[in-house]
This record gives sequence, structure tokens and C-alpha cells, in this order.
Amino acid sequence: MTPDRTAVDPTLVSIIIPTYNRVRVVEQAVASALAQSYPHKEVVVVDDGSSDGTLGRLEALDEPRLRLLSSPCNGGAARARNLGIAASRGGYVAFLDSDDRWEPWKLEAQVARFEQGPPELGLVYCGRRVTLPGGGELEIRPRLRGRVFEELVRRNLVPLPTVMVRRSVLDEIGAFDPLLPACEDWDLVLRIARRHLLDYVAEPGLLYDGSGADRLSGKARAVFIANHLIFRHFAGRRPGRRTLAAHLALQSRELMALGRHRLARRYAIASLGLALESDERLAQRTLRDLARRRPLGRLLTRAYAQRRQLSWH
Repeated sequence: MTPDRTAVDPTLVSIIIPTYNRVRVVEQAVASALAQSYPHKEVVVVDDGSSDGTLGRLEALDEPRLRLLSSPCNGGAARARNLGIAASRGGYVAFLDSDDRWEPWKLEAQVARFEQGPPELGLVYCGRRVTLPGGGELEIRPRLRGRVFEELVRRNLVPLPTVMVRRSVLDEIGAFDPLLPACEDWDLVLRIARRHLLDYVAEPGLLYDGSGADRLSGKARAVFIANHLIFRHFAGRRPGRRTLAAHLALQSRELMALGRHRLARRYAIASLGLALESDERLAQRTLRDLARRRPLGRLLTRAYAQRRQLSWH
């Protein structure tokens, strides 16, 4: 992870930005990284085999604070981030996607949280502001801190572009797994959370474009497979009912995206049943979450009522 340990600067923040065919938006991401109020930083952009002129556009910036790496072929985001980490020198590492932006204070606030925290603190994340397809905005603030591994096995609540991590932690647990078909960020966060404390800056430091215009799509199958692999690895052979209910609900949504509606309903009903057996309030939250997928809503409402009637006898 660290090619030359003596070259690591403990106060430097390395910002890793992988990009692939994002010529229209990558400059905004780079500009937001360079505009961070924290002065001691480096920006490492890894062009992952783009064919749309992304690399040329970045080279034309002629920015001395910007380091460019290029891959001759598209190897995926995990591999690109690993290349960036290996080439960087910072004692802290932060990740930014090439179609997102940061508020100028983000890095400074996260470094301060590290400096104020205990040595066991391995990762600091922050809130995010999401641009919705209809043009509105949604502000999401974090709520998990401390030893939160069990909660994160149920669902990834730590988006990678909100994350800053100690390099020593990456040296300890390893980088991104390039063999996973998707969700390599969740896998990394879980490996960190299994051994280290997490903390957060509540304010939204990430500006996330959820409008859909330039987000990656068509990965539902890869996400479904990756969710299964990660869950099996971290949850063990006998996961608790709450954990299994959360996983089935997650997979139900991916199956809906794949058009596998009948199988999605089976997963959703199983999730709802486990949640109801475990915790009435959890069942209600599960129902609300799953019912956002409209084809499931009416069916699940009936199933929920039926399961409640059965549980009263």
C-alpha cells in the first residue's frame, strides 16, 4: 500500500479521484478538491482507460497540485483507486468520485476530528447533500459512530466520497478488492469497522449528484452478487434475524431493478416476516422502505397485516 514508508507525510491528505469517460464533469470534482481549505493536500486522478478525452482535458489544466495517472485499459474503480493509493504520500487518504463535489471545509473538519479522537479512530465520514432527479435536494446526516460493525453489515451507511481514512489503517487491512463485481467500498468500510472506531462530521460535506444524468447504471446484477458475497463473508453462517431481514430487503430492491419481480416479492415477504418476529418497529421501517418500490407496496401491506394477525393468535 505504501511504496516507500519514509516518503509518507503524516499531515498530508491524499485525495484519490478515479475517472472513466467523465470529461463533462471531472473538472468540477478536481476543482472542488483543489479548493479545500485544508492547505496540505495532494490530488491524484487516475484515468481508467477513458476514450472521451478525459486525460487530455485534465493535462490541459496545467495544475502543479494535480497528479495524473493513466491506465491503458478500463480495469474498474477498485483497481483505479488502488493505483492512486499506491502512488500517493499522505498520512490521510480521502476518496472523491469524478462526478461529485465537496464543500471547501470538508477535509479540514475531518482532519480536526482525527486529531481530537483516540488512536483507535480509523475512519471519519460526513453528511451529504443529494441533488434529486426532480431538482430538489435531500440532506442526509450520519448517525453511526464508535464500534458500528454490526450495523454496517446490515446496510452500508458510509458512502465512499464522504470518507477519510488513516493510511496506516489501509496498510493494516488492505485496499479495495478488485475481484468484487461491485460494492467494493462497502467491503472496505466493513474491514475497517471490524477493527477500528468510526466517527463523523455531521454537516453535509459531500455534494452528491443523484439526478441520474451521469451516474453509472445497469449494475444491478453485479450489485446483487456483490451484496451476497459480502454478506456471507461478514455476517457468518448464522446471522441474527435483524441482520438477515435487512439483507433480504436490500436484495429485494436489487431484484426489482433486475425485473425479477416474483423473486423480489419472495425476498421482501421473507424480510418482513423476520423483521416482525424480531421487532415490531423494525417491521414497520422495513415495510416503509420496501414499499417505495411501487409494485411491492400493495402486496407487502397485505402481507404485513396478515403476519400481524397470525402473530396475535
